[in-house]
Amino acid sequence: MLFPEYLSNIEKSKQHSYASGFEAFMKFKWAQTYELMLKKRETQIATADKVKPRLLMNPTDQVKASVGWTSYNLLQLFKYNTPEFIHGKNCHDLADHLEHAVAELGSDVVFISFDGSKYDAHQHESLKSAVDHRFYAYFLDEILVK
Repeated sequence: MLFPEYLSNIEKSKQHSYASGFEAFMKFKWAQTYELMLKKRETQIATADKVKPRLLMNPTDQVKASVGWTSYNLLQLFKYNTPEFIHGKNCHDLADHLEHAVAELGSDVVFISFDGSKYDAHQHESLKSAVDHRFYAYFLDEILVK
């Protein structure tokens, strides 16, 4: 899917920031910028008797636009090429899907689930450089062409 079509599916209130973020991405061809922010009323343990504010890495519009669009297209490819790949289902739709799959495939099938909601919390720069950056750089030209 081309970026303009992707953008039209984004929440209206975010479309302007995504459009300007994508424009900046196309100018520089790389998006690895984050803003630090404190999440209100959330803390993390500093020591046994102290807590400190929880610091978050908030992606800039440039990152949100380019990575969101890229991720969307990759997910569509995964879904097309790997029919067993499941993404974006609520708990009820997922239960229905799995119930049908178990009935069709039998009870000896192994199902694997991955919840990526805390994915970035477990990332270190060395892992991002070794996996994410190489993957992104490898596919970047092909993604931009399509």
